[in-house]
Amino acid sequence: MATVKTNKTATEKSKNAPLKGENIMKKLLTLVMTAVLGIACVFGMTACGGTNNENGEQKTFTVLTNCPFAPFEYTENGKIYGIDMEIAAGFAKENNYKLVIKNIDFDAIESQVGAGYGDIGMAGMSITPERLASYAFSTEYYSASQVLLVKADDTSFDACKTKEDVDAVLKTKAKLGAQSGTTGFSYIVDEDCLGLEQSKQKGYEDGQTAAMDLTNGNVDVVIIDEAPAKALQANMKGLKVIDIKLTDEKYAFLIKKDNTELVESMNNYLAKIKANGDFDKIVNKYNGGEGEKIGYSFVDENN
Repeated sequence: MATVKTNKTATEKSKNAPLKGENIMKKLLTLVMTAVLGIACVFGMTACGGTNNENGEQKTFTVLTNCPFAPFEYTENGKIYGIDMEIAAGFAKENNYKLVIKNIDFDAIESQVGAGYGDIGMAGMSITPERLASYAFSTEYYSASQVLLVKADDTSFDACKTKEDVDAVLKTKAKLGAQSGTTGFSYIVDEDCLGLEQSKQKGYEDGQTAAMDLTNGNVDVVIIDEAPAKALQANMKGLKVIDIKLTDEKYAFLIKKDNTELVESMNNYLAKIKANGDFDKIVNKYNGGEGEKIGYSFVDENN
């Protein structure tokens, strides 16, 4: 028997069809849910400072440093190594940033961080009142002091016991050298330290160049941070360190004044690696201890 098709009456259709108001509410609900999901995605990508920029690309973490300044940063076989560099790499990995390291003039680090050409200065930088006036710093991570680097046969400091004894001998020297822009150079020129006239000052691009000029007899003394001084003594013949501390300093990482997010994030990372022992492992291996030293790619803007 043939099947007879029947059409639903208008009344039946109206019973099964959604009301006009219900359609509008469903559309509104769909739009709201889409917006919520979109916001959730954005927050998912940008939590804790974010890892993507507005184009969806991985954010970069640009470090400005100055080599050579072992054990904090130095180059070897086309890579950059050191305490600061391993901390930088660990921080970038922790936050899913792409690490970019630039080797530039030391006395350009502050201005380039301030101008936004780099996120942070990591170059064995001491906290000073002058720098604090214009920049922010991370928490301190290393205690330092200025010492003297002299020729191995220099006996003029043998009787010195105190900083004042050293200062008295320094004022008799013909010429003192230090890396430009450092607290070592400030010690030579500032009135509240030695305050020597310009004819007795000589600035250098880095401590290694100053040490080489010392071995060549062009300066009598180099004033430099203790750890780099001992590294230079170990790697260059004919030099010795006068191990009397001239200053009491703290190293920290230099950050743009208003970049409170990076200050907080870096401080949290430093606290974490100090608590779990990773910080001590990094410092110890670059001060003659055990452990694999890791090299990183970098851009050398000095060449």
